[in-house]
Amino acid sequence: MPDTPSSPSSETPSVSIVFTRYNESDTYVIENLIALAGQKGVSGEILFLDQADSTGIEGFINRYDFSPFQMRRLDCPQKGLSFARNLGIEKANHDIVIFIDTDAVAAPDWAQWLADALLQGEADGVAVAGGKILLRWPHQPFWLANAKPVADIYGHFDLGDDRQQVGLVRGGSLAINRRLTPRLEDGSCFDLSYGRIDGKLVSGEESELCLRTVKSGFKVVYDGRSIMEHQVQPDRLSWIWVWRRLYHGGWGRARLGGLPGVGSKRKLSQYLYFPFIVPPYALGYFAGKWADMKSGRQKGQHE
Repeated sequence: MPDTPSSPSSETPSVSIVFTRYNESDTYVIENLIALAGQKGVSGEILFLDQADSTGIEGFINRYDFSPFQMRRLDCPQKGLSFARNLGIEKANHDIVIFIDTDAVAAPDWAQWLADALLQGEADGVAVAGGKILLRWPHQPFWLANAKPVADIYGHFDLGDDRQQVGLVRGGSLAINRRLTPRLEDGSCFDLSYGRIDGKLVSGEESELCLRTVKSGFKVVYDGRSIMEHQVQPDRLSWIWVWRRLYHGGWGRARLGGLPGVGSKRKLSQYLYFPFIVPPYALGYFAGKWADMKSGRQKGQHE
């Protein structure tokens, strides 16, 4: 387990902070950009890959002072989250590439701790780092949000305040060292068969990257002092959205392989939520397994 330094390195690393918008409003983008412009202890660039139709965001970008960061906005085709992140890695000017969700607000030292985890751990093979993700609700959440699996699908991720070696981190607050991160056969980092595309709530792209990183002999670390808040959008508080997200979560888990589990030890009260959570997740899991079996049979017929 890596040591937990009391303070980050005194050096100021150059990083590329990347985020992409699918159809989120300018309000979320502006709040995100203001927080990113206020990052301490790092310099470099903010790279905004915009998949939305032209909006008024360019006016804000032209007026706002992002120094010491270079601010770049690029139009990005709507080919999915993994495509956009791969494009961000390709276009980044620096090897420390840090990803954040559009509807997020980062603490002032969020990027500094992620960059420090990668640079201090580079000699030990640390290729991927992630941070703590807290939730910011638009109003009092409905009762099912108290269930840990539901909080998880909103992006909540909290393993404590220390720096530690882990197997997985969350994509909403994720950093890679481009010099170490293992690549796919086509040279990309994120698998295009995972991640959200065309509005489908499929995830798993960061999990696949982390699993491949560990399998390749590199390390993944978590630093709980790198904190960002994920803003839960009001339209995601409906039962329909939660069930759709659970269904696609089960689908993604099936694609990654292995059996779903209950994860860490839970309080007895958490099991009371299972009748509402398990059915859509299980449906997605078995649908994903069936799709993989069908794809395997078709591939065998062509060989």
